[in-house]
Amino acid sequence: MPAIKLKRKTDAAGAPASLVDGEIAINQAEGALYGKRGSDIVHLTQPTGGMTYLDRAPEAETVTVMFEVPADISITKVLSKTSTGTLSLQVQSNDAGTTTSVGSSISVTSSLSTTNISPAVDVDAGEALEFVISSVVDAEDLSVQVVWVLR
Repeated sequence: MPAIKLKRKTDAAGAPASLVDGEIAINQAEGALYGKRGSDIVHLTQPTGGMTYLDRAPEAETVTVMFEVPADISITKVLSKTSTGTLSLQVQSNDAGTTTSVGSSISVTSSLSTTNISPAVDVDAGEALEFVISSVVDAEDLSVQVVWVLR
């Protein structure tokens, strides 16, 4: 069986220029893993997942959208929109009654909004995800998607 050769890069994003076919490299500056297959550089990404929440007539309330997170995750973005009206949305994790905000409050309108969570917020397996909905003004058809990577 052939040996795997691991290289590392600590400066700018991307794979080391000296990467050859069959080698893999860790880029410590961006926390990414790269491989080379033939003449192609392959960016090996973490498994991603997510969940979607729909509410036809949102009200000011806290909604538990996922009772138990299935694995240790890092939330990286939240996509949101209404069909009409506006509201404020705060995503939070709940660990046995202790809540932690995921990013800042999001103003949701009828235009699709992508909110990148930077730095990503870690949520441990078994915690609940909640949405705190407030400042609802004639909002209908709330749609929210939370995107995460496994850690």
